[in-house]
Amino acid sequence: MTDAPYLNNGRPAYPGAWLINGKWGALPIFNSIPSLATIQFSDFENITNTCIIMPGFKLILYDGYNYSTSIFNKSNTTDQAKYYDIRDDITNSCQLFDLSNNEFGYDFMIDTQMP
Repeated sequence: MTDAPYLNNGRPAYPGAWLINGKWGALPIFNSIPSLATIQFSDFENITNTCIIMPGFKLILYDGYNYSTSIFNKSNTTDQAKYYDIRDDITNSCQLFDLSNNEFGYDFMIDTQMP
């Protein structure tokens, strides 16, 4: 894999991961999210069936808010998207990193939301 082809000005140019649940659909993850409820996606809290991690990213899912009680921790070091079954675990928050463990923080999402 080449060095960070997925970045644009130090930020993901596309979602680093997707959370998927069978009832509500897919949620793109561009950065860490301390509470899915805060961004109006509380329905994803109830059941997250699967996730997709794009090449060059690491995703950690948490049962608790503010990154407490890790339930899933995977990195994708390949050049293809990876699909994971996460067994209907409850997901309340998540962190997104590059493979050097640089976090794409929540402040990025707040700063770039439309008014």
